[in-house]
Amino acid sequence: MILTPGSRAYSTGDKSAHVIREVVDGFALPWCEAVEEIALLAVVDDSPESARVAPESMPVCASCREAMRPAVTVGPSPGVRVRDERLERGWTQIELADRLGLTRVVVGNLECGRKAVTKPLAANLARVFGVPAREWLRLEKAANPERARRAA
Repeated sequence: MILTPGSRAYSTGDKSAHVIREVVDGFALPWCEAVEEIALLAVVDDSPESARVAPESMPVCASCREAMRPAVTVGPSPGVRVRDERLERGWTQIELADRLGLTRVVVGNLECGRKAVTKPLAANLARVFGVPAREWLRLEKAANPERARRAA
């Protein structure tokens, strides 16, 4: 079985399928955080019995569906700036996550616009990238005015 981004997989006992977001070092990672450790078993080439390609009739898990939904933005996304800063330094999402004290999934959600830049996160981004916290908050407010208003 070969799992690729967009494939649907499930593990023994799952009642719904998990959509594969990316394949890293031979492991298929789902969109949702809840089953990341389970889906890590889904090795791309020789998958163990615990992970299988899901039949089309199996519904997609609610967490994957929610995480896959694109963020609604009206301006330049702070996530694009985070990704640009990270790539400029040659860091992986995991390396950035370690520097920020977050998980790789949270960094991915931030870069894709599904995670808001809060004041504590802006302070962390300022520390790691040397870009003032107010700039991160300005980008968040410009891209997602409603979400920024709720986070304030």
